[in-house]
Amino acid sequence: MDLREKIAGFDQRHPWELSRIGAVKDILVNDVPLGRQVMVLDVGCGDGFVSRELHKMRQFYSITGVDTYLSSQQIFELSSQCAEITYYNDYRQLLEKHYDLILMLDVIEHIENDEDFVFEIVNKYMATGGCALVTAPAFQSLYGSHDRFLKHYRRYSRKQFLGVLEANNLECILSGYLFVFLLPIRFLFVLLEKIFRIRKDIESGVGAWRRGRMITRICERLLTLDNRWALYFTRRGIIIPGLTVWAICKKPRS
Repeated sequence: MDLREKIAGFDQRHPWELSRIGAVKDILVNDVPLGRQVMVLDVGCGDGFVSRELHKMRQFYSITGVDTYLSSQQIFELSSQCAEITYYNDYRQLLEKHYDLILMLDVIEHIENDEDFVFEIVNKYMATGGCALVTAPAFQSLYGSHDRFLKHYRRYSRKQFLGVLEANNLECILSGYLFVFLLPIRFLFVLLEKIFRIRKDIESGVGAWRRGRMITRICERLLTLDNRWALYFTRRGIIIPGLTVWAICKKPRS
């Protein structure tokens, strides 16, 4: 969860978050060519949800989360939830060229100069032969009030997205989309915004989810099924557009 979306005192997870972490685990298990003793860096870790979920997999040597918006108090609170994950709010505290897997999950759309940001992360912190899993919101035509609330600079076509990664000497192993069925729903909402000139100045994103456990579980399972089908077709070379674009990239050995 983006820290801007987090609402104090409420920890109910949005089905989108739950299904996305399921897709991330699926990709890491089936599509990432990594060995043992993997050191993970979660860039833009937010409230640490992804890091904690990956820690449950018990297949990574270490997990480090970094987010410049984390306060010292938040770092203390996150560390108390799981002492085996290290959190920082300053990139200068990270180990250089040590991380075998770097996650940038819905991060680069927040950066004005995304290519320079990826360049710095990859060249400073990724171990030779390491991999990166990167996700971002798809299709600039769907840019709307929610993007403005989250301070997104842009959304990406798959071609533009891969261009940013490949410009930084990253070799794409596999790429596709997630949340296929949410794409037409998002299109409809953005269209209505434009037609009726609706502008939501106050939002809270996924942190505002208030549905009960049963509704949350049903929505999560539907979205999880959606992502499983999207990944199934992607692995067979059939790319179906969705609301999120993703890629697994590898840093070639010199």
